[in-house]
Amino acid sequence: MIQIDKFFSKCYSVSRGVPQGSVIGPLLFILYINDISSVFDLLVNVSYCLFADDLVFFTNGNNLIEIESCLNVTLDKLNSYFVDQNLILSIKKTKCMLIHKTQTKVKDSINISFNCEKIEQVFVFRYLGVYIDSNFSFKNHAELVEKNLIRAINFVHRYKRFIPKHVFSLFVISYIYSIVDYCISIWGVVPPSVLNNLQNRINNLIITYKYPKFNLIYRKSIWSSTISDAQREKRDRLYREKKKINMNSLLSFYSLKTVEERYKCFTLLRFFKILKFNSGNLRNFVTSSRLVDSSRLIVPDHSLKFFQKNFFYRAVKLWNSLPFNLRCFKYSADNFRLLIYDYVLKLRSLDFLD
Repeated sequence: MIQIDKFFSKCYSVSRGVPQGSVIGPLLFILYINDISSVFDLLVNVSYCLFADDLVFFTNGNNLIEIESCLNVTLDKLNSYFVDQNLILSIKKTKCMLIHKTQTKVKDSINISFNCEKIEQVFVFRYLGVYIDSNFSFKNHAELVEKNLIRAINFVHRYKRFIPKHVFSLFVISYIYSIVDYCISIWGVVPPSVLNNLQNRINNLIITYKYPKFNLIYRKSIWSSTISDAQREKRDRLYREKKKINMNSLLSFYSLKTVEERYKCFTLLRFFKILKFNSGNLRNFVTSSRLVDSSRLIVPDHSLKFFQKNFFYRAVKLWNSLPFNLRCFKYSADNFRLLIYDYVLKLRSLDFLD
């Protein structure tokens, strides 16, 4: 039954699951499937991630036959679990993807099934709002972020002349940077040109807010071949002036950081918490790293360059680039965050990640 003020809906019986939209529904569901880990505890070389009702499990192997066999066995175990728990798997929403190096050419498709129904193989899949592709390039996700960023910037453009400086900074942080901050770890593995493209769009918004006269050069009509010589001269003059603007000073004026700076701050803060509090699902990776001294870590090594896309590979390199006084654990997480922010801003004109 649904109640809105004094109005009540008809009574409906629920034979399976929990009412959608109910307050306690998510908690009850999590408790109900909490023992799903027992399925994977009995399997070898299979890991899984569970977020609410989204389940992802993965394995690795030397050939497709080995991978197919492992996945099909896992699906059979899950099928038995679902039958016992009176749960139904949505086959339409279930996909499989073969992750491999870019240079590896996979000719055959993977053949796995659940309860005699074949599961579709995809090369790009959206999981929790992030587009993951078969070689972890995140190209599709970067394109999605850029589209959403353009939409948000256009929204701010419409109202920027009505808002004061401190409100503008809040707009940029909450309405624009919130888009690029989601799953910010992936920006460590994308090409620098992708980050530069995103940052340039944000920079253009900041420039036109500070100096409204530069709005002219962002109009399509001003780049037409039919404009007068006077308009063309004015456009070219403004374009040359814009190139001389010191963006570092402008970002500091509005107390803003670049996308790359935000990525570095987030990575270092998260890594600091893992080292200090021994937290995180991958803490064993960190504790297995040999310490050079009391604060520096050995950069993880691997035979594959693909491994450099690993979060901890990037995090260790960033950590080792910090000055000695920051590579210690006497600070609280909040104090470390402030110190890192200050340090990154001081190195704004430098690239302290090799």
